[in-house]
Amino acid sequence: MFTSFFIVDDLKIWIEKRLAKNLNPDDGSRQVLELVSKHLDYYEHIAKRSISRDIDRAMYRELNEIKEMVESLDFEHSNDVGENVKQKVESFTRLLKTMEQRYGEGLYNSFCDVEEEEEDDGDAAATSKVIGVSEVYQKLKQNVFCNEVTSLVGMPGIGKTTLANKIFHDPAIVEYFDHRVWIRVGRKCGVKDIPRRILAEIDPDSLQTLPAEEAIHEYLKTSLKSKKYLIVLDDVWDKYMAHFLDPYHRFFRHDLEHPFLHRGSGSRILLTSRMRQEKHIGRFNVTMMPLLTEKESWNLFCEKVFCGRPCPHRLEKAGKKISKNCEGLPLTILAVARLLSQDQEKSTPEYWDEVAENEHHLLFKEAYEEISEVLLPSYTYLPRILQICFHFIGLFRQKYKIPRSKLINLWLADGFDELNLDPRLDYCAIEYLLELVNNSLVVVYQEGISGMRLNVKSCGLHSSFWHLSNKKARETKFAMVLRSRDDGLGDDIKGQRRLSFHNHVLFSIKDVHQSVEDNCASTTRSILCFGPYHQYQIPICFGLKLLTELDALSIRFYDFPLEVVQLVRLRYLTLTLNGKIPASISQLSNLQFFIVDQHQRIKYHKEPSYLPVEIWGMKELKHLQATGSDLPEPPCGTSLESLSTLLND
Repeated sequence: MFTSFFIVDDLKIWIEKRLAKNLNPDDGSRQVLELVSKHLDYYEHIAKRSISRDIDRAMYRELNEIKEMVESLDFEHSNDVGENVKQKVESFTRLLKTMEQRYGEGLYNSFCDVEEEEEDDGDAAATSKVIGVSEVYQKLKQNVFCNEVTSLVGMPGIGKTTLANKIFHDPAIVEYFDHRVWIRVGRKCGVKDIPRRILAEIDPDSLQTLPAEEAIHEYLKTSLKSKKYLIVLDDVWDKYMAHFLDPYHRFFRHDLEHPFLHRGSGSRILLTSRMRQEKHIGRFNVTMMPLLTEKESWNLFCEKVFCGRPCPHRLEKAGKKISKNCEGLPLTILAVARLLSQDQEKSTPEYWDEVAENEHHLLFKEAYEEISEVLLPSYTYLPRILQICFHFIGLFRQKYKIPRSKLINLWLADGFDELNLDPRLDYCAIEYLLELVNNSLVVVYQEGISGMRLNVKSCGLHSSFWHLSNKKARETKFAMVLRSRDDGLGDDIKGQRRLSFHNHVLFSIKDVHQSVEDNCASTTRSILCFGPYHQYQIPICFGLKLLTELDALSIRFYDFPLEVVQLVRLRYLTLTLNGKIPASISQLSNLQFFIVDQHQRIKYHKEPSYLPVEIWGMKELKHLQATGSDLPEPPCGTSLESLSTLLND
């Protein structure tokens, strides 16, 4: 993705070099170039913000044509190409504006809409002491020496700033570089603001005498050219920052040299960021900041709770379990440690045992709430479509390793009607998942490599983000997780579009069952049974006639629940079933994903078992998986044209 951005950038540089040759103002070619340049500013704005492959692909194709036409302009003799370029550019701009109106703001990130900058991203406060990352530290230090631009990437509160600060003050670094500059960037600082910020650090008095951008660049170029310097850009939110900082890129137009980072000078730039940089030129390195191991988490926990003293033996077993439940994020560990140590009543072995045995304990909830302000910018930065995908991942159980195929199928079946997306965007689902991974919101548990591309096999949310996801989904009425009777009877359930049950016993509680059907009948589109496997049949809320998704794979049914065939809007249905599938299943004409598993104690029949022949009439089926049942021979002239996946084991 984002290939169109680099084409826009290259074309802008080419045009600006041409315009710098002082062409006659009345020259028709100059007028064409000025018109194209004006439109390119709009194209760059769209290319940087869009996460839509649809938009990106259209821009890539059209911009290549525009680039070829512009480069064929005759600058000495007038020709018809200039008029063709004008028409092409104006037509393409109209097309982009139409696409913007169609997709709305759902496909754009919000980095241009930030009103104020947060004071702290959580990394600096995570810990003043680097614990357990000596291997990463040495790797990062080597990368800084070997690469012109190095990006340190990881979750908020993981310790990126702390580690970068240690590199900044490392004796070998101090000795090697003539100048070291630390700039905290944040979300509002753009790439063109960086030279001024650097000058303010190395020679603040000169800012008064060098107000113009060109003068600042020239001053930096002259004063830094013969010196080696390290520039640390902390908390970068522009994913194209590394691209602009590369010495090959003409950061400053009109043939002026790069104001800093001269190739071969030995100077270096280190970025810290929550997101991976988009980069395709130069010597550039990405160092991923890992979560702490269990041992490292325990050491940090003890340091903060006991101030360096040994942990009392009676608290050690529970304490190790508590620190493990923080899942290696220093920010969470420190919040939990602070809550445990600030109150004498929370220092008893009984209380620690209580916290250790319940990952949903109030103390953890208080800690997640406390650190949510640090995590929140990662969420608010996302375009609406990625916020929705983030919410959906949070509907699975805490710490659950979600198979990618299941997640993507649920997304596609859901359709996210809130955004009224064009159905052709279905193939972007993988891109949405990778965007969440690249923004450090989603943890990849299992991966493979497909060429140069990350292949996610299973993923999930860190518990700190899982808490934030649930909270925001509930507040926006996108979805609600139900774990207790109070959840089913509270006001929050009213108007929810999706319900995720993490405790299947709730279906059997009469007032909860009634509350769901009374409060959600006109709004709920999905019931997702994501709790632990329940081997006894229970009464699911089949009265919600607007359901498009019903995932009941973790509940055992003795026979096929005939109420399901009345849910004619269903696009996604999963069941664990002992009995046969009835012919009436064909009434679900909108069904796209149909998965039927067998209860683990049921053995296969010796004779072949077949799905009903009426299954061949379900033309919308894309994914069919029926454990222990084969697809029967089709009636003459029939086929499942949409089917792409067929499994029977």
